[in-house]
Amino acid sequence: MTFDDILKQITEGLSGDAEQDIAYLNEQATAYSDHEQAQEIARACGRMIYERLPEEERQKAFDAMMEEDIRPMEAALSEARALIAANDLEKAQTVLEDLVDKADDAKKRGLFQDDAMSEYYCFSEPFEEMLYMFRKKPEREVRRSVIPFADIYSLYGQLLMARGDDRAANYVLKEAVRWNPANADISFDYAASFKKLGDMEKFMEITRGIFSYAFRPADWHVAIAMWGIISSTTNNGQRPRDAFFLGCNLMKTPQTPRRHLPISTKRPTAKLWHRPLKSWKPLLPSTISH
Repeated sequence: MTFDDILKQITEGLSGDAEQDIAYLNEQATAYSDHEQAQEIARACGRMIYERLPEEERQKAFDAMMEEDIRPMEAALSEARALIAANDLEKAQTVLEDLVDKADDAKKRGLFQDDAMSEYYCFSEPFEEMLYMFRKKPEREVRRSVIPFADIYSLYGQLLMARGDDRAANYVLKEAVRWNPANADISFDYAASFKKLGDMEKFMEITRGIFSYAFRPADWHVAIAMWGIISSTTNNGQRPRDAFFLGCNLMKTPQTPRRHLPISTKRPTAKLWHRPLKSWKPLLPSTISH
């Protein structure tokens, strides 16, 4: 029997009585413990059990998880950010390594892990999720992880790059993108890690993809400048330089993630920035999805 067949059979056996159904679902999870998809079946039964718990017990279970897993992780993230801001990178790395270990342990325990019915993400805001749904049209139900996996791996990856461990940073940032594939800032870091490793093909591939998810002006500014860097590797003409300087000159807000760019250049003297918007389009990749 397939997973869908098993789940259909299980749901058909539900009576509508919460107490009876909880006992029944526990029995079903045990009955399929040796099945090749035992983990997915157990999670599906667990979700149905949770939905049938009294509101007070559901809140109690959620509060227990928050106290045991989520709040300590959030506190450690805040501590790591403060240490990085104070330039205490060695201590920040110690905090983040412990935090990554806890995140990895949570995954091993099956918390917020994909299965045949669901896929889990850590979108930082509702529009990221909407954009992902529009672009990818996932067949499984998209669910939210309350464990901040994306923030943990993203910050650790940034720190590793800052300390020159580019190979490890690349590995960690791949995990950050997995948890939030619609966050342009995380993808910028991931792309930058490939550039530092000398893999310009992957740098180009990821940067091109960012245009499909960059909805904040600051993200577009960086993406344009990064595209100028890419273009300059194959074309030494004026257009790549225009794209790079255009992106740099558009970075007028403190929210723009400048760390992704090697900005050691002077602004061009040409009045490129007064051209109408339509004249900027040739500077961008022709494969952008609209």
